[in-house]
Amino acid sequence: LLGPGDPRVARTLVSLGFAHGLLGDAALQLRLCDRALAWVESWCGAGSLETADVLAMTAKACARLGDHARSCELNSRALAVFEAHLGANSPEAAAALMDLGNDYGRLGDAARKRALLERALAVLLRVQGPGKPDVG
Repeated sequence: LLGPGDPRVARTLVSLGFAHGLLGDAALQLRLCDRALAWVESWCGAGSLETADVLAMTAKACARLGDHARSCELNSRALAVFEAHLGANSPEAAAALMDLGNDYGRLGDAARKRALLERALAVLLRVQGPGKPDVG
């Protein structure tokens, strides 16, 4: 039987939260993501890839509610885990860099936003090449 800390339960909570967010209930999305984050951190550890995925989704919920400072903190943690496990040139690190850059932009730090987005673009160009449609 699955326990409350099982990563599959946490992923389901995050997916359910995402669905609620799409339906306009960002507050419920955040509550479900926070619950999943607590479970996955206790089950898998703060430095696991599963935790990094939930951190990134929880950050999106925070951003949707306008809490860009918390979103920034969560995205920073996710980025550190992605870089530690997958390397600084992974697509996951690039996505975290983009989200983090956008957080800083919403907090009014355009210079940091630009620097992070430039790093993300460099990673994507290395990993996927300039001809991919999602790189530009």
